[in-house]
Amino acid sequence: MNNRIHVLYCGDRVYFKGIYLCALSAVRRTKAPISFHLMTMEVEDNKRKYQPINQVELEAFDKMIKEFNKDNNVHLYDISEAYLNTIANSKNHNSRFSPYALVRLFAEEFLPKNIKNIIYLDADTMTNSSLEAFNEYDMTNYELAACIDYLGKFWLGNEYFNSGVLIMNMEKIRQTHLLNRCRELVLNKKMFFADQDALNKLVKDLLYLPGKFNEQRYSESKRKKDTVISHYPSHVWHFWDPVRPWQIELMHSRYKIHTFDEDYEYYLANFPFEECEKK
Repeated sequence: MNNRIHVLYCGDRVYFKGIYLCALSAVRRTKAPISFHLMTMEVEDNKRKYQPINQVELEAFDKMIKEFNKDNNVHLYDISEAYLNTIANSKNHNSRFSPYALVRLFAEEFLPKNIKNIIYLDADTMTNSSLEAFNEYDMTNYELAACIDYLGKFWLGNEYFNSGVLIMNMEKIRQTHLLNRCRELVLNKKMFFADQDALNKLVKDLLYLPGKFNEQRYSESKRKKDTVISHYPSHVWHFWDPVRPWQIELMHSRYKIHTFDEDYEYYLANFPFEECEKK
């Protein structure tokens, strides 16, 4: 039986450190082999210029994941042309959020056709326990699986889900063209959370996951012992100051988070790219 897990990240060279850290936390805790799929691009918006993940960084990533399981592998997809010819011309390109939030909407076009299910993770997530926990769910009849948005439920409705952690049934999505339809909506309608709003609006077959798969609260005391994915998103609401997993000093001093100290020890000793530390 093939127990290989597929994981999708989207990011540029600046957020490569987040992808590297999250993948590190995953391979340290997951025995099953993992295929990582990294979608990247070169693009510019009204905030900055985004440079794609390069071959040197890809090789460092590959070396790291193979240290924990020789059967792990990584694949890189540059979607620059596809993005520039479509969403870059839309009203949702220059927004409060990085254009990389929209990159996953190209998965239907770029990912290999033999992938049935893939776990999408934002670059600001960390893995607390084995990704094999996602295999508990039969996705046959669902396009997506997701968790309720912890803050969004208060003003967007208690069915509104967060798109930072998803199981995507690519087999069914290719039948319903969910991601392509989301891209069409993004092209034609201005939205605040463009990618997330589009997915919430257009998905028809959705499985709600328990909150442990996308724990969005920062406090260690509020995180459950069975948490699978810790998510550290930025917020429109300023109830607290956001912190990113790679801001190690702040993770320790502001929120007293020490769950990932062994991951940080490896990261500080092995992550070689100072140019990725700009943000």
